[in-house]
Amino acid sequence: MISVIIPAARSQEVTQFLVNWLRVYSIGDDPDIIVSSPTFAVNGATCVRDDFMGSAAAIGAALPHVNPKSNYVAWLSDECLPTSGCLETMAAFLDTHPPPFIGEFSVGDAGCLAVDKRYARWGMTTRATIDMIGFFDIGFGSFFGDVDFSLRCWAAGGAVAICQNSKILHKAREDGVKSGNTERHYAHDQALYLSRWPNNVFWK
Repeated sequence: MISVIIPAARSQEVTQFLVNWLRVYSIGDDPDIIVSSPTFAVNGATCVRDDFMGSAAAIGAALPHVNPKSNYVAWLSDECLPTSGCLETMAAFLDTHPPPFIGEFSVGDAGCLAVDKRYARWGMTTRATIDMIGFFDIGFGSFFGDVDFSLRCWAAGGAVAICQNSKILHKAREDGVKSGNTERHYAHDQALYLSRWPNNVFWK
């Protein structure tokens, strides 16, 4: 089984997300969808009420609610759209690499550039990897949680790699608008990141 965690800020976006996933997958069969939101519930998904109000923290907080039968855990934003077979292709990709290992979805459309190919902003990993290195740290509010998780994977002797055949589409414009509402987390998250990874500064 594959579980997908979606930190959701606006009900309209996550409802559209589920509509798009329903076109490709059968909810209730596979995948298992977990929406982490502070304000609303969504039919067709397990909904977790979180008080962290940041996407990185919401991903980490949702992990205890993932179906225990799931061997794979993915995280996406509610601006992402799936392509047919992207989860299964990613799962097969993960199976060819020993843990710890994180797969990053190939992103199309939207002009959204990944921070670095070493960091999985939208990705999937296995239970074995999570058991080895943990998951998203809820100490991060909205920023750097994906980078911290990826760097812990590298530090444990693992790797992060893009799966070119597992593609998602991302609406960068909508994500940019929402990111502006979470800037209050940036200073805190940046300070926490620098305290852990002072030699891994990727911004100017």
